Amino acid sequence: RVKTKALGWLRQEGANQEVVELDDRATLIKALRILFKQSVLERIVRNGRISNQVIVLVNGVDANLIGGLEAELKDGDELTLIPVVHGG
Repeated sequence: RVKTKALGWLRQEGANQEVVELDDRATLIKALRILFKQSVLERIVRNGRISNQVIVLVNGVDANLIGGLEAELKDGDELTLIPVVHGG
């Protein structure tokens, strides 16, 4: 079980689950596939990496620092998704 928190448009686009049930060898990309429909996932994942439109944290640590989309998730982990707002 991984706790999830999505902010902004990510919450509105389907990541409103507070807990995701995953198998023993779960990865970040597996969790994202459960949380989001394909059209939203394509905004989060670009060219096999987390896009610059989203900050993804696993237990408060940037997922890119711990394996990116292949980061392993374990029972009790917390996944936070934060949209990046651009503009000026």
